Amino acid sequence: MAFRAAEKLREAISHVVFDEVGSITCSFGVAEYIPGESVADLITRADDALYRAKADGRNQVQMMPRPTRHAA
Repeated sequence: MAFRAAEKLREAISHVVFDEVGSITCSFGVAEYIPGESVADLITRADDALYRAKADGRNQVQMMPRPTRHAA
């Protein structure tokens, strides 16, 4: 749901022409909360997704995949 919301916002912003700067683009990083995860870890994962979006060409939404847990 957050990914779709970020994608809709990114798309809407890309079609607006602002008086001072003209057209702009934006990128978003999205991470799903994992029960028991600290707020700091959640923000770090979302931030990592944002940096990946910027590195991959900007003007996009990147979703940080859920970490996989390995069975012992």
